[in-house]
Amino acid sequence: MYTIALNHSRSTLRKRKSLARLGAMLTTIFRAETQKQVLPEEVVIQNEKEAVLWKALNQLDERFRTVVVLQYFHELSITEISEALSTHEGTIHSRLHSAREKLKDALEHLDQE
Repeated sequence: MYTIALNHSRSTLRKRKSLARLGAMLTTIFRAETQKQVLPEEVVIQNEKEAVLWKALNQLDERFRTVVVLQYFHELSITEISEALSTHEGTIHSRLHSAREKLKDALEHLDQE
């Protein structure tokens, strides 16, 4: 009984040390990521990409735009979207597919301008 208790205690201490090291490593990585300097050019490019995307989204019919925004910006599942819109899941899948195709065409068209 004593040996089992001792081994269990050692195992628990090893796990705690491993978790502490993992936590320290993740904290270091997180700090390194947040300390990276973003170049002004990268910010401008990202803002331009977002503007083009929103322009393309605004050109979509509302029923397509709604499902895209709910799925990709609000991160709702297909089931949650269908419940929120009182629509069948198959319809949501269809609208997402159509919306992605329309966005693809719109973004290609905007990219050529």
